[in-house]
Amino acid sequence: MKLRNEGPIGVFDSGLGGLRVLSALSRRLPLEDFVYLGDTARNPYGTRGKQTIYNYCHACARAMRDHRIKLLVLTSHTASAVALAPLAAELFMPVVGAIVPGLQAAVATSATRLGVLTSAYLARSSDYIRALGDLSAHAGVYAQNSQLLCAFLDEGVWDGELLQLALRQQLAPMLDAKVQALLLGESPLSALGAAVSSELAAIGGSAVRVVDSVEATVEAVAQLVEAKQLATSRDDPGKLRIVLTDPPEDLSIAERYLGRSLAGIAVSSVDL
Repeated sequence: MKLRNEGPIGVFDSGLGGLRVLSALSRRLPLEDFVYLGDTARNPYGTRGKQTIYNYCHACARAMRDHRIKLLVLTSHTASAVALAPLAAELFMPVVGAIVPGLQAAVATSATRLGVLTSAYLARSSDYIRALGDLSAHAGVYAQNSQLLCAFLDEGVWDGELLQLALRQQLAPMLDAKVQALLLGESPLSALGAAVSSELAAIGGSAVRVVDSVEATVEAVAQLVEAKQLATSRDDPGKLRIVLTDPPEDLSIAERYLGRSLAGIAVSSVDL
């Protein structure tokens, strides 16, 4: 038995939205232990500068290392763009980001005009353009700031007229840009997959494919665990642990992102 293989998989996000990825990972790899760290004290990252984002990621990665993780998953697209390469070099362990798996899933639709709903940082940077250039010589990408939608979700607004109006405002420019596939490019937006498809159909965009990066990221992690022979040798169900830098008094939004009750799941805080 390799002792390192019995360590948990670390899952890091700037907030609570990455719990969507954690939930999918725990279903895909049910024997693995997971530690989730959400930097809720400094969320959202997308409004910060590059160095500040990296500093936050670096501090959180060090905290994750204290849990003796065997690999790290960056569910935040913003963190993936800024910190994936330097953290992989620093931690001496595999690090999986969300950008490349998401774009791979979008390219697999055969679309050549891709839209991305993402953070303010990534909407104004060229990170998606560079990443897409490594995957396709023919596809182009249009990135748009969608942090308003993420803010709604974090505040518990998951449906209703206000969200519908915000979605329509966000999606109309995508249709103007004639996108053929739309990538939900931040972890909380996975919760809006059905609503985005419905609203696209309502405004004449029924042909646009909606691509959720969550399942693509999960599959990338599963393939890496197999390729690197990092799977646990235990045969009992894995355990989840959630660590937050500023735990809210009401954890109902965390439960909603996770898709299950937090009963039986260790929830703690860390001061960074």
